[in-house]
Amino acid sequence: MQAETFGIMIFGVTALLVLVPLWLMPVLNRRRQERELLALNKMHRFALRHNTFVRNHQGLRYVVVLGKNGFYYMLGGEFVPRERLLKALGEENEKYLLKAEREESQHGPAPGLITSPA
Repeated sequence: MQAETFGIMIFGVTALLVLVPLWLMPVLNRRRQERELLALNKMHRFALRHNTFVRNHQGLRYVVVLGKNGFYYMLGGEFVPRERLLKALGEENEKYLLKAEREESQHGPAPGLITSPA
C-alpha cells in the first residue's frame, strides 16, 4: 500500500469518527425531546380531562387521578401501577404521593349523568 493511500484512509476514518457523532448526537437528542414532549402532552390532556394537573417532583412528571375504581397513576405518558410510580419517585418520597392522593380524594371522582324519575 502506498503512503498516499494509507494517509487518505486514515484521514477518512478520522473524519468519519468525528463527523458521525457530531451529526448523530443532536438527532438522537432531538428525538428524545420529542418523545418527552409527546408524553407530557398526553399527561396534560389526561389531567385536564379529569380536572387535575401534572405534578412535578425533581423533574419527574406524573398525574394522580381518583376514578370510580380507585386511583389511576400516569408516568411518562403511560398508566403505571402505584408501586412503579413510587419506585420512580423513590421510597423516601412516598409523602409526595400520599399528599397527591389526599388532595385528589378530597374532590372524589367525577359523577356520571344521573337521572331521576319524574
